[in-house]
Amino acid sequence: MQQLYYTSCRTGRSVGGNSGFHVRAMSPGLSSETVRAAIRYASYFLPTDTVLGAETTATAPIRLALLDTPDVGRIICHSVYLGKDPLTGRYGNFFSHILLDVPPKLQAGRVIGAWKNDFWKISDDDGETDLPDMTRWPQPPALDFRRMAAFASIEMNRKLLTFVLTALLNTTKDQRILLAAPAESVAICVDIATRLLPEGALGDLTFSTYEHELLGCHARLAATTWDNPAGRSLPTSAYTGSCVACNVFDGRRTEWPMSSAYAEVVPTILASPERFQQLLEFKTRCEQLQLQDSGLVDLVFRFEGKDRMNGLLAENAGLLLKYERVARHCIVRCQGGGDFLRRLAQWGLCDAVLHTSAVCFLRRLLDHEPNALTQIVGLDINTRRQIEGWLSPEGFAFTAEGDLESLSQMVEPATETGTVALPTSPRRRKHRRTPAWIYLVGVLFVLVLGGIAVISYFGILPK
Repeated sequence: MQQLYYTSCRTGRSVGGNSGFHVRAMSPGLSSETVRAAIRYASYFLPTDTVLGAETTATAPIRLALLDTPDVGRIICHSVYLGKDPLTGRYGNFFSHILLDVPPKLQAGRVIGAWKNDFWKISDDDGETDLPDMTRWPQPPALDFRRMAAFASIEMNRKLLTFVLTALLNTTKDQRILLAAPAESVAICVDIATRLLPEGALGDLTFSTYEHELLGCHARLAATTWDNPAGRSLPTSAYTGSCVACNVFDGRRTEWPMSSAYAEVVPTILASPERFQQLLEFKTRCEQLQLQDSGLVDLVFRFEGKDRMNGLLAENAGLLLKYERVARHCIVRCQGGGDFLRRLAQWGLCDAVLHTSAVCFLRRLLDHEPNALTQIVGLDINTRRQIEGWLSPEGFAFTAEGDLESLSQMVEPATETGTVALPTSPRRRKHRRTPAWIYLVGVLFVLVLGGIAVISYFGILPK
């Protein structure tokens, strides 16, 4: 990766020798077009209502941004406020350290792991104007449970984290997540989210911990803040359309019907290393399932554990039948796996779109995967026979018309002989087997007629 420093320079100290805000140093080989495009993302402005003073340097928000830009591709920008401009004596100087040609493998989790890392250049030390290319990324720090516990002890932070996780699990990659919150809190939320959510669900997440102009940022998740947030609000457009937003200062957030059991749990266990480790193990299982749909993460989480089978909704059936590996995992991990399978079969078979997928899935599971069946908790002989009955011609009479109520009542408990009583469908007569003697009489009749025809043709019979 190539590097670039941008700040207020004294005469003769910038790459071009000019004074003012210019490129202080950069990697050799960067074209002038690339440099001009890169510095458009290097600017830093304090929140509008900031009261300028000597203490502002310590309280100003830090900007760490991973951006996917239309002109210079993926870049990382780290910006800090420095106070007075050494040339003019006026407040407003800043220092930006930019990395260009960021490889795709350097994802959001590793980038946010460099928050407040000593790697970043944060002031001018009168060094050379040539910078080496960066070949090694700093290692992220170990989990600091004290820091997370202190973060989670504040209600505003818990609400922010819940919103961020819910938004990441329930929005598409094209929707933007906009926040009004302190930059430090945003950084912690991004760090926790990237540690606990599988990479397939996050996709190529881009973010910025602070932006002066929030709507113009080239990041999926972006935040702004104010020095005095009282009376401040995000623009109305941030809460609608392709954006979802949360302002932790006034409590306003996008109203949506979506919820996330996973997002609700995470803030309550940040101070517990043991329970946090369980979430890390859950992330590993999600990655083994190769989850690419963020909605599946919350779905799998709700179906792992006691009494979570009740969270299965009709619309979930289609998602599970689309990803059979995930469906098997949920059925096996769920405490009520037998009931889970029965309910999934009901909704899948009674849906015209899902019917074929449901039949194929159930046939493969019942006929070809006996080992999987033994791992399902609560799958007794009655439940299995009931599902097999639904796959019979009698069951198809109900599923073809989506008659879920009749289907659920179709199979009676097993009798003493182990058989299952299947009622005759009112929409289709029960097929009865034809006796063998009828077939025999038919064959003899055909043979007699054939013999008479042959004899008549050759003139054997008397005229």
